Amino acid sequence: MKKSPGKNKTVDAVLPDIEDVRHMVRLLSWKHRVFLEDDAREHTCPIPKGQLNQLMAVRSILPCNLGRIMVVTGLTPPGASLFVNKLVKQGYLNRKDDPEDRRNVLISLTPKGEAVLREVDERLNQFVLRYLDTCSKEEWNAVVTAARIICRKLAN
Repeated sequence: MKKSPGKNKTVDAVLPDIEDVRHMVRLLSWKHRVFLEDDAREHTCPIPKGQLNQLMAVRSILPCNLGRIMVVTGLTPPGASLFVNKLVKQGYLNRKDDPEDRRNVLISLTPKGEAVLREVDERLNQFVLRYLDTCSKEEWNAVVTAARIICRKLAN
């Protein structure tokens, strides 16, 4: 019996070969980076590229506090503060006191921030669909099912 990585539970089966999953993660990361670089060259975005990348990274956890932003982005406390301050000043993020903990500050997207991300997402959707437009209905369903499983597991 082998132990699962990062868990204390014992599993009966041998750990699966995850090379294809690792390869998929690397390809997704690379293609996403390529999309963002090409998109920045082809479309004028009011948010500088670095800040847009960070905003895209944190949007799924918003509203949250500065500590959570640091965890997701890898920014230092001063870097995260600077990032948030700039986007608050430009009107893309809101900062307000947490009603449950007055020592905590919640950071959230403004409608202006949501609009910018929606525009980028529309272009990202087209980019992704160019790779998958030849999928059969069964392949598409398999991709969607796998994506939902992976997202559910990674969101924990």
